[in-house]
Amino acid sequence: MNNSQQDIPVIDIPAQTHPWSTVLALAEATDDPTDWRLTGGLMVQLHAMARGTEARPTTDADLLVDVLTHQHAVRRVEDLLKSLGFTTHVGTLSDYTTRMTRGTAVVDLLVDNHLSPFLKNRARLDGHPLLGMPGSRKAVARSMLVTLRYEDTQATMCIPDVLGALLMKIASWRETHQGDRSRHLYDAALLASMIDDPRKELLRLDCHSPSDRRNIKTLTEQLAGDDADDYFDPLSPEQVAQAKMAINEFSRLLAMPRHGGRQRSICDNRLRYGDDVERGKLRGDAKAWCTWMLDEGRWAQGANYNAPAAEQGTWRRAA
Repeated sequence: MNNSQQDIPVIDIPAQTHPWSTVLALAEATDDPTDWRLTGGLMVQLHAMARGTEARPTTDADLLVDVLTHQHAVRRVEDLLKSLGFTTHVGTLSDYTTRMTRGTAVVDLLVDNHLSPFLKNRARLDGHPLLGMPGSRKAVARSMLVTLRYEDTQATMCIPDVLGALLMKIASWRETHQGDRSRHLYDAALLASMIDDPRKELLRLDCHSPSDRRNIKTLTEQLAGDDADDYFDPLSPEQVAQAKMAINEFSRLLAMPRHGGRQRSICDNRLRYGDDVERGKLRGDAKAWCTWMLDEGRWAQGANYNAPAAEQGTWRRAA
């Protein structure tokens, strides 16, 4: 979780009607806010409201249920929604389902898309398997608490932070093969404009993670070129400049070494604990890995193996 109890933002929701009324009621009734995370269009709206800007409208509530940490979370969320009058809507084209409805109100429940067979048995809605959400595991790790408020009612809940939301939207665009998937790129452009410190957020990315590299590659390919201007049309010139600066900074991840294994761990420990990186002590990939230095926020490839770790920078990363 990327905020403490002291810095949980309070966000006023616009109206006590679905979907916000449902999300607020569910958050009030949830004992552990990490059971589920608000995702989809409402996630983007919430980040936008926190910054006083606009996001595209949506009427559905998408919830990512964290069965990796809470094995019985699906049952708890299902029971709470049923207590609010929702019933399961079984898909007609397959045995999978995600949807619970109450009249015209819709809530979609999704889970991690790489569950073990044991956890798949826990990820069922009225006996039907739930669908997986692209980019969900990293989004769970990159999350934050927020407090929703409407008049005198408030409740704390969990959402992916801006970085987690951005990469989740990019993963959703790549993995979606039906419907209008362009909405994910419009959302991604808006979220990129909310990255206040791109260099700091770059340090939270993992150059050894295939999913991080794949998502940044997709982000760069889809939003860094001249043919991506349409996705920035709803933004102000200042937002466009901030978004493009963030995307350009994140693209540096693709130039960083991707090698892992024991040699990388040796190098990581030397950098972490401040030892000198001595010529001849490291070989092959580890030596190449060690030559990447953070110099005043800039990644550069160097050759001074004897420089103290404090001068070379550190490769420690947050989740």
